[in-house]
Amino acid sequence: MITKRIHKQQNWKIFETALYIAMAAFLVFLGVKVYKNGTGTSSNGPRAGLKAVFSSILRKLEENGHPDLVKWILVVMVIAAVLYSLFKAVMVLIQNKPEYTELGQSVCRQAEPGEDFNSLLEDIEKDMEAGYKEFGGDVFISSSWILADDIMRLKRIKKISTRKSAWMNYLLLEDVDGNSMEAAFLLEENAEEALVFLKRHLAIEETKNK
Repeated sequence: MITKRIHKQQNWKIFETALYIAMAAFLVFLGVKVYKNGTGTSSNGPRAGLKAVFSSILRKLEENGHPDLVKWILVVMVIAAVLYSLFKAVMVLIQNKPEYTELGQSVCRQAEPGEDFNSLLEDIEKDMEAGYKEFGGDVFISSSWILADDIMRLKRIKKISTRKSAWMNYLLLEDVDGNSMEAAFLLEENAEEALVFLKRHLAIEETKNK
């Protein structure tokens, strides 16, 4: 169960990488178009803000006989944006390892001395396979863990708070090391059921309503 969730987060990272690459490709197309056809800064029409100021500067440069300078200013800007997009894509790929995902980092924070990431994942999977209780389809509590977008050992939880938004209900968990976790529920009754379940099985220091 937890492995599938980690893989899902990795897939989102791959999608994010694809977006950066698509952005870089579009910027390359834009740069080639500017280089071949010019800047198009001479068009008339209402302009406002920083874009208007920048366009006005470029327009004056063109009017003063520096169209090539304007073209290269824009090309350099496009190249910088392309390099930034490619850098972000590479960094996302480099960090797209199970232990670097949001859930993977949460697992690492719960590791005890001597536990490595892969063995801890196996232990969590076995604990979940042995039985869990589901709350609203997105939050699962086994004998030792609570799993949502993050994960936390039940025995390490020292405080639970509740929070409501317009559409969601939340349990905010804090462990003995100060690590926090948020479990989100669409229905208020699911959040209340999970809270009662946790309070019944744990010695919770305090519960606050926010």
